Order: sequence, then structure tokens, then C-alpha cells
Amino acid sequence: MPKLSKSKSEQQDAIARGLLKGAQGQYDLNVKQLAAVLGCSERTYRNRYNSPETLTLRELRRLVHKGYIKREEIINIV
Repeated sequence: MPKLSKSKSEQQDAIARGLLKGAQGQYDLNVKQLAAVLGCSERTYRNRYNSPETLTLRELRRLVHKGYIKREEIINIV
């Protein structure tokens, strides 16, 4: 079976997950702490991680404002 390339939305989801995992690993944050940065519960954070298209602009802005990710990295999601 030939290898199929990922769709644009799948690529964007992978980038968003990578940004969240990168921030978590680089700053040694656990799920609870990163959820607090985003201003949501742990369960909501896990839902956002599993379905990155549900991340809100406000949550992304919090990550940028607090220095967990760079503005330039957000561009890759869009």
C-alpha cells in the first residue's frame, strides 16, 4: 500500500501538538501546570491536545505572551 501524505489539517494538528509538547518539555511543566497557563482545566487541556483545532486564540495568545512559544511558530499552524 502506498504511503499517503498527511492532509493540511493533519499537518497543522501535528505542529500544534508539537508546540504544546515542546513548551511542556522545555519548561519542565506537567499537564496541570500547562493547563493553568492556558487558563483551563486538565481535562480541557487534554481535549485541546487531542483535538488541536479546538485551541482558542486566547489560549494561544497566553502561550505567546508568557513566552512559552514564539509568535513565528504560530504562523505554521495557520
